[in-house]
Parts: sequence; structure tokens; C-alpha cells
Amino acid sequence: MIRREEKTINCMENRKKITSIFTKTIIAAFVPFLTILLLGVCGLSNNLVMAIAIAFVTIPTFYYVTKDSSAKEKWIQLPVFAFVMVATHLVGYRPFIAMRLIAFAFAILSVLLIEALNIPQKTKYLLLAILMLISIPLVFVGSTNLFTYLVANEMNSKVEQPFPFSYIFVTDDGDTLTDVSLKGKNVAIFFWSSHCGSCHKELPHFSELAAQYEGDTTKVFIAAFISFDEASDSAFYASETSRESAFTWAKALDSKQVMQDLGFNAFPHMTYINKEGNVVYNGFLSNRPWIFAYHPRKFLEL
Repeated sequence: MIRREEKTINCMENRKKITSIFTKTIIAAFVPFLTILLLGVCGLSNNLVMAIAIAFVTIPTFYYVTKDSSAKEKWIQLPVFAFVMVATHLVGYRPFIAMRLIAFAFAILSVLLIEALNIPQKTKYLLLAILMLISIPLVFVGSTNLFTYLVANEMNSKVEQPFPFSYIFVTDDGDTLTDVSLKGKNVAIFFWSSHCGSCHKELPHFSELAAQYEGDTTKVFIAAFISFDEASDSAFYASETSRESAFTWAKALDSKQVMQDLGFNAFPHMTYINKEGNVVYNGFLSNRPWIFAYHPRKFLEL
């Protein structure tokens, strides 16, 4: 009779412990998400700031909830932490899901490494701090590549192949670029707009890319302006295109049709069309060397 009571008590204590761990893990899994929301409220929502915040918060948070857990308890905590992390973004804040996934994967590896080492606790904390610093570039670069890859795949799937290049670009010199003049060439198009702050920062990088293929007539680089208000945009376009560049300044005659055909609504947007007229990349900016998911040289050097 006493043994049964002892078993019942032990069973109840184990359930309480598991419930406590379960609750603590759920609460901890919300901490990185709440950090992102707080940064957003403060206006600090650029990618680099988010990468730093996510890297710094996810690893210590996951370490905290698992450091005193047994191997069995960790297997309970891992899916719970992952589920809450993914669910909060899929339901409420999707833009930084790639960062969270990369940060979480690195957090798991970091915590497993730290806990596997037979070293003093102070040394573990030092190692944790070092791994947090290392995770910043990994989270930033890794998430950018993952995000670039996922978005491009989704957008490419919606584009008709070969691409129906039926609209016209007019250059700042008054020339027209059509499917006839671009046929048989690798075409890189940087779509930008007057209300896009990032476009002005990224156009010089696009110019640097174009400069690498200067003199190669099989490559065409176009900075295509998308106008939403011709009356107000004309003066802006004229002032911007007065700058020298290695690419061709141009304006899309039918902006709405261009965006509809390529399925995008955000800037800057990059599209690469190969010699056969097929869209090989259709997504966010990808002309930085460290964005290896879709680096343009893969297509421009074909």
C-alpha cells in the first residue's frame, strides 16, 4: 500500500516537473519573438540589427531552458521551442523567419557543444559569449541566402517560360529595348522606384557588377524604373539618371504589367533572363558576393 502511494507521489512529481519544464520552454521560446517586436516598435527593424538581436537572444535563451535538463527532458523541450518559434512568425511576423531558423539551428549546435564539454561553468559562459558573437555573421549571411532562395523559387514558379517579354523599356537616351533587341543575350534587370530607400544604396553595387562585364555585348544590364505617378516621378527620374553608371538607365512603359508578369510588389527587385529567354532568377537583390544562393555570375557567364 505504501509502495503504491510512493509510486503515485513520484508519478505526480514527475508530471509536475515535466509541466514546469514545458511551461518554462514555451515562455522562453517567446523571448526572441518579443525582442523582435520591441525593436520594431523602436524603429530598429533593419536586417543587421535583427540578426544581432536574434543571435544574441536565441542562443542564451535556449541554453538557459536546457542547461539543467536531462537528455529525455531536452527531447521534450526541443520540439516545443521550435514549434513556438516557427508558429509566432508564420502567424504574426514572417519577414524574419529565415533568421530565426538559422539562429535556432546554430543555438542547438552551440548548446550541445557547450554541454558536451567537461569544463568549468565560467568557461562555458565565456564559450557561450564567443559563440553568440560568431553567430551574428552566420545568422545574417545564412538567413539572407535562405530567404533569397525561398523567395526566388516561389516567384520563379509563377513566371511563364520562356518569359513573355512583350513590354518595352525606354532608355534615358530615348532608345527602346524590346524582346527583339534583347534576344540571345543574358539580361540583368534591376527594378527600382522613387519610394525605395534601399534602391539608392544598392544601385552602386549593381553598377559595380555591370562594370565587370564592360565591353561584353552578350550581357545587358538595365536599371528599370517603375513609376506609380508619372507627373511627380519624371523630375526625380531625370535627376537620378544624370549620374554615370556601367548599366543602362531605363523606364518601363507599362509598370503595372511588368510587376504583374514577374509577380513582385517590393523593391529593389532583380530579374535575370538567359539567352533562351528563360527567367533564371526572379527575386530580391542578389548581386553581393556573399549572397551565394543566387549569385549572378552563375547565369551571366553562361
